[in-house]
Amino acid sequence: TINNLANLTVIDSSDEKTGLLNGLKTDAITNKAVVKADGVHIKSLYAPISGYTNTGSIDVVDCTLEGKYGVYEAVNQKITIDSSTLIATSRSVYSNVVGADVTISNTEMTSSDIGIELTNYGSSLEITDSTLNSTNVGIYTANQSYRDNISIKNSKITSTNSHALYAYYSTSTDSDKIVVNIEDSELTSNNNTIYLIGTKLTTSNTKIITNIGNRDYYGLQCREYTVCTLNNNSEIIAPKASGIYQYSSTVTLNDSKINANASNAYGVNIYHYSTLNINGESEINTDGTNSYGVFANYYEATINMNGGVINSGSVGALLGTWSTNYNYTKTLNLNGGSIYGAIYGVQQTNGASTTNVGNKEKTISIYSPY
Repeated sequence: TINNLANLTVIDSSDEKTGLLNGLKTDAITNKAVVKADGVHIKSLYAPISGYTNTGSIDVVDCTLEGKYGVYEAVNQKITIDSSTLIATSRSVYSNVVGADVTISNTEMTSSDIGIELTNYGSSLEITDSTLNSTNVGIYTANQSYRDNISIKNSKITSTNSHALYAYYSTSTDSDKIVVNIEDSELTSNNNTIYLIGTKLTTSNTKIITNIGNRDYYGLQCREYTVCTLNNNSEIIAPKASGIYQYSSTVTLNDSKINANASNAYGVNIYHYSTLNINGESEINTDGTNSYGVFANYYEATINMNGGVINSGSVGALLGTWSTNYNYTKTLNLNGGSIYGAIYGVQQTNGASTTNVGNKEKTISIYSPY
């Protein structure tokens, strides 16, 4: 182990880049000041580079980091990783510090467990032009992770067995929520691909894909105290599952799509005291013969449709009730757009439900093929 107390620079200046720094027992480099690694293969049983003081930084360029962890942060140090490869049996990057600052660009990460884990509050994670492949959760921020800020741009995050992104802090205070911005990226899993509590999510031109074959799994779970806004051709793709699950949350679709194609899929399942806004040229498509474009069958729900299209192989929008003893209010404000259902466009089975069609400034039409 190299125990760095000053400014350490490790460089492989050869064209072949065959140099290897091998930490045979624990960390290869323990950083207590400033460390720069350039063009080096660093391998360790634990962590190629670990940060252990509140002052200093870790700067990795054109390196291969291989170990249980790629970079392990025990105290706050600025971490910058560029044009590198991280191979981890546990986490590619792990941080348990307040105010972690991690920037990753042009980097390939492979983890046999969780990809990147942030376990404390006020952390910043920026991923650009990179790929992350994990067996467990791709990006995990939970426990005390309020006020975290996560930015993903032009990147691919893939989880084999769990969520591509899991962000959880149970708070209704807006300033304490986790903030996630995703642009021009693709997140894929065989589970609920994105799972959020106490989070503000904004996407642009992003694909959220779940490949699991079960209608009770979703591309996006937007749960307690969460606000999800999908913009600019963002798309949820669920060939054998469902689109979005809402529980005490707000979802807004702006020129975005949901394609949920299980035979009994939900495009959007509004379970508990939630609001869904559909705007612009948005689409919700569920072509299954027992599917629902929007399924509001449990607690209170408000659906504001101001544009776009809902297409369903069964029911476009259901305003229902799961028990005659619980007639919770469901409201559909159909101010624009179109709803198509092979059986029903809009189906109301709840006496406490209301559908308001149109307003004084728009022409409306209702058509039945039967």
